[in-house]
Amino acid sequence: MRQLQLWAGGLAMLAFLVTVGPSAVSAADAPKVGKFPIPDWHPDARWEVEDPFAGSVPGFLDGPHRESQPFAGKVDFVYGPTQAGRNVLLSYDPESEFVHIAAGVARGYLDGPFSQARFGRNDYTARPRFVASPDRRYYYLMDVENQRALRRCDLENQEVTTIRRTVKNFGGMTVDDKGNLLIIDGAELHWLDPAGKQEKSVSLKLEVKVSGIGGAGASRALDEVHGRLYATAIGPTQWYVWYWDLKDGSFHGVLPVPTKGIGRKRNEAGPFAGTDLYAVMTKFLS
Repeated sequence: MRQLQLWAGGLAMLAFLVTVGPSAVSAADAPKVGKFPIPDWHPDARWEVEDPFAGSVPGFLDGPHRESQPFAGKVDFVYGPTQAGRNVLLSYDPESEFVHIAAGVARGYLDGPFSQARFGRNDYTARPRFVASPDRRYYYLMDVENQRALRRCDLENQEVTTIRRTVKNFGGMTVDDKGNLLIIDGAELHWLDPAGKQEKSVSLKLEVKVSGIGGAGASRALDEVHGRLYATAIGPTQWYVWYWDLKDGSFHGVLPVPTKGIGRKRNEAGPFAGTDLYAVMTKFLS
């Protein structure tokens, strides 16, 4: 199996969507935002879809990134796990521009070298999380179908290690600039070092009813400058987006779920007020 080139430089990521606006809209109606004549939420904005960076349809084909069928998330040095029972992690090599298997051989539970490791990933409904350390040496996987085992993929040593077993009530995870892993377990937010040692923790106020907090977990975005952990989850009833203050764990709503029949049409673009989103549109913060 090809050794991963850890320090080969940044990945050549592409933006999939860009906005363009009709010239007929006056500056008075919609002021310019950046280089676009109208903001992307304006009802007259139009979208152009560029060619996908990796693959065009789901499947099980490795190879050149545009021809691959990864059945997984966005490309990275390591990414996945894949869906539909192909329990492997993939890798994108920026030098050869190829997608190939990096770790995993079959469904199961086994730590060790990349070539022997096994994962319990089965389908997207389990929503295990997968995040990388700032230097891209470590990739952390919440293996939901293996009793929520927290597993670390070490690209330098080419091995998989379980560093925490078991996370009883997984609520999502992310990493900070120092390389610590922030993981929600029930109402507790823990800071873990790369070996899984707990550095500190804070109790979170769970003042929001969402189906995503629990086994599925919430998507997070860490704001270290202001000490906030933003989150969103599938099926919210009160807030689409909220954040916790990392000093005291207090809850603060950001984007509210509108009263039924009061907001805009479902998924119609616009400002925060009146936003009405289909549940799974709030899966990721990026």
